Amino acid sequence: MPVICYGLRSDFRTRLFPGSQRLLELADAIEEVKVTCQFCNRKAIYNMRFAAGKPTLSGAQVELGAEESYLPVCFKCWDERLPNGHRT
Repeated sequence: MPVICYGLRSDFRTRLFPGSQRLLELADAIEEVKVTCQFCNRKAIYNMRFAAGKPTLSGAQVELGAEESYLPVCFKCWDERLPNGHRT
């Protein structure tokens, strides 16, 4: 059965959403739509959440109605812009 999903694989902390995880586990094939990093134009693989204009890893996994708080970013830009000690 073909299933077409649009959206994000992982949250702003780089953790899979439970529904996305299960779809990836069951998929026979995955086709990605390339999104470019907001800062450097590389392939964006993460979402960066902003609070008060600064990148953050705080808050609930899902924040409805806050699309303007997120930007698509590549790993390098995600890693460089977050505060030190952000990796878990």
